[in-house]
Amino acid sequence: MPAERPRSDRGAVIRVVLAGAPPMREHVRAELSVDAGIIVVGESGTDAETIAVTRRERPQVVVMDTANGVHPLVTARRLLADPQLTATELLMYGHFEREEYVLSAWRAGIGGLVARNVSPTDLVRAVRMSAGGAAFVMPPAHRRR
Repeated sequence: MPAERPRSDRGAVIRVVLAGAPPMREHVRAELSVDAGIIVVGESGTDAETIAVTRRERPQVVVMDTANGVHPLVTARRLLADPQLTATELLMYGHFEREEYVLSAWRAGIGGLVARNVSPTDLVRAVRMSAGGAAFVMPPAHRRR
């Protein structure tokens, strides 16, 4: 179980790293640009780059595409286990149709899961919620019957 993480101040600027393919990063950067309180301080396209950029920039939130690198959950576990990154929250961005993936993300310590099709307003809200330490799936998951 990951250690308790410090929470972001509501009025503070939220520093974000984007991890994923260039089209994903461009899309998310554009959507986050509507909020002057969120700045993108780094970007990466591979697992190794994600770890290096996150260690260097020490953002409050890493928005990581589920298709980032080879094993995004392994990368997530490495980031969350790094004692230098205790103030960094991970927000997975992607498709979450499979219940096993959501459960694996929770077990890895990822607090937020946001679908690719959320509105810019909801993506900003998700980043702010992550920075505040909230655990969520957006939009909310539905049980299969």
